[in-house]
Amino acid sequence: MNIPLLNQSAHIFAGLKQEIYIYIYYTTLQMKNIKKSKKDSYKSHLLLSVPFAIVLIFGGCCSNVISFESLINANYTQFQNLTSFVTFFQLNYTILINIPYIFANFKSRKVPIRKQLLSTLLFLGGNWLNNYAFSFSGVTVPCHIVFKSLNVLINLILGSFILNKRYSFLQVLLCVLITIGCIVTLVYKDHDISILDYYNYKSFVSNMFDGNQIAKDMLDIKPNSDFVAGICVLLTSSIMASLLQIYNCKIYDQHGKGCWKEVMVAQHVLSMPILLVFNKKSIEQNLIFISKSFQTNSLFVTKLIINCITQSICIYGVNLLASNLGSSNFIILNITLTFRKLLSLVISCIIFDNTMSMTSWIGCGLTFLCCFLYSLL
Repeated sequence: MNIPLLNQSAHIFAGLKQEIYIYIYYTTLQMKNIKKSKKDSYKSHLLLSVPFAIVLIFGGCCSNVISFESLINANYTQFQNLTSFVTFFQLNYTILINIPYIFANFKSRKVPIRKQLLSTLLFLGGNWLNNYAFSFSGVTVPCHIVFKSLNVLINLILGSFILNKRYSFLQVLLCVLITIGCIVTLVYKDHDISILDYYNYKSFVSNMFDGNQIAKDMLDIKPNSDFVAGICVLLTSSIMASLLQIYNCKIYDQHGKGCWKEVMVAQHVLSMPILLVFNKKSIEQNLIFISKSFQTNSLFVTKLIINCITQSICIYGVNLLASNLGSSNFIILNITLTFRKLLSLVISCIIFDNTMSMTSWIGCGLTFLCCFLYSLL
C-alpha cells in the first residue's frame, strides 16, 4: 500500500471538501440576500403602488368622514369654531408624525420654496373656506357633498384651459352623468321624485309666460342672501381644490414622484402659522377649556384623535395616488375621490341611520356605473 499517495489523496479531498463547503455557504448567503432584496423591492413597490393608495383613500377618507360626522352630530356647542379647531388638530398631528422626516430632509429639498408657498396657499385656502362655509345658514353636509361632487366638471374645465388637455365626448358625458348622479342622490335623499314635480314646474313656466300673478310673486321672492354667500364660498373652495390638484400634479411631473411627501409636509407646516393668524383666539379658548375639564371632554378628545389619524391616512393616500398618476391623468384622481364620497354617504346612512329614497339609490347606481365605465376608457 502506498501510504504517501493515500495521504496526498486525503489531503486533496479535505481541501476540495472545504472549498465545496465555502462555495455552498457563500451561494446560500447570496441567495438569501437576493431573496431579501426582492422582498424589500416588492415591499417598496407595494407601498408606492396605485392599489395601495386607493386602499388608503377608501379606508382613511371614509373613516375620517364618519369620525367627523360623529363630532358634528354630538353638537359640542361649548367649543368655538369647531371645524377650524378640528383642522388645527389635523395639521398638528400630521406635522408631529413627520418630524423625523422634516429634520432628515430639510436640507435636501427638491421643490423650490416659491412653489411650496403657492401650493400651501391653495391647500389652506380650499380647506379653510371648506370649513368656513358651514357657518352660513342653510349650508348643510348634503349641500357640501353636492358641491364637492362638482369637482369632476370643474377639473374637466380647468384641465382644458390650464393643461390644454382634450377630452373625448364619452369622457365628458360620463363626467356629466357622474355629477348628475351625485346631485340626484343628495337632492332626493329624503323623498322620491314624482310626476307632480314635472307638472308643477310646467305649470309655473306656463303661468310665468301668461303673466300670472302667482308666478310673478314667486319670482319676486328674494333668495336667502346668507345661503347664496355660503354657496359662493363652497364654489370658491372647490375651484381652489381643483387648482391644487392640477398644480401638485405638475410639480410631480417636474420634480419626480418621490417629492409628493415633501409637498404634503410643507403644505401642513406652512399652513399652521397662517391658520393661527386667523383663528388664534378661538383655538386658545378651546385648548384652555379642554385642559380645565379634560375628564368631561375625554370622549371628544378621543374622537378628535381618531379623526386626525384617519385624516392623515386619507391625505397620504391622495398624495400617493396623485404622484403615481401625474397631470395627464389627474381627473382619475378626482373620479376616485368622487366614488369615495358616494361610498361615505352610503356608510353614513347605515351607521347614522340616515334614510335614502329609491330615487337617491338610483342616483348612487348611476354614479357607480359611470365611475366603472370611465375606468375602462
